[in-house]
Amino acid sequence: MTVGDTDVTAVFVQVDPATHGMLTRSSGERQYEADFPPFTPLAEPLPVTNPIVELQTLIVELADAWTAGTTPAVEDPFSP
Repeated sequence: MTVGDTDVTAVFVQVDPATHGMLTRSSGERQYEADFPPFTPLAEPLPVTNPIVELQTLIVELADAWTAGTTPAVEDPFSP
């Protein structure tokens, strides 16, 4: 993608299950139903194991590619 005269790379990754602390915390809790709106509280908080290692690996690979001057590629960090 080009913005003005500059080539840019944009990445969007959606992970489920995960919490907002997925990059820095190995676990968290989901307090609301996944389908929204409306925001429907769960009867009991649902523990969630965040994929911290896979996401940090993905970020490092993207940063390494950018630093090397190559086009970053997003590989599925959850594929075997």
